[in-house]
Amino acid sequence: MDLRLRQCIFQDTTLISILQLLPALKRLDIDAKSAALTSNLFMRLTPPAVLPTSAPPSPETSVLCPNLVSLDLRVRADDLSRADERIEATFSLLAGLIARGAATVRLFSDLWSIVEGRHGDWQSRLSDAALAEIPARELLKQEVERRVRKLRDTLGAQGLHLQRRCAYLTWERKDVVDAYGLLHPGSPILVGDALAYVGPQR
Repeated sequence: MDLRLRQCIFQDTTLISILQLLPALKRLDIDAKSAALTSNLFMRLTPPAVLPTSAPPSPETSVLCPNLVSLDLRVRADDLSRADERIEATFSLLAGLIARGAATVRLFSDLWSIVEGRHGDWQSRLSDAALAEIPARELLKQEVERRVRKLRDTLGAQGLHLQRRCAYLTWERKDVVDAYGLLHPGSPILVGDALAYVGPQR
């Protein structure tokens, strides 16, 4: 059984309720904003062996879609202020699925996408707040790269790498886009990589 949702507009509680009805799901592919693909949803998809817990599972905490062999999640408009939470949840999910023997996993968030200018003087067009976000995003990408290396070593996951997924993402800041969500002329874009894993052939 497969499920694919493009530009999903559900809140995470609704999405969790749907997935609870699909325990036999094998392949899940969702593209949505962070209101749907929350860190909580990531944790609910994480196999229990990698989750710290002292209580038995309940309908509110039990793992969703325990038979997944392929997972593809793309998070847009992620919250930079909750970066640590997102990265922890992402790598817990990734490690759990690899350890369980998943065939393919792709996890993307624009959180660790970096800013790329399209004109020589692009930085002069940005506010101080936008300029301060540029190095913060670069540090997040470095942290993701570090964790990829660590996970490869820890789990022997040679099929894990960063894969260029979205080369032209809109940087969703009010001082970068207009009221219609369109880039101001000359505004920079985001360039992002996905965490991609392909398991060994069986």
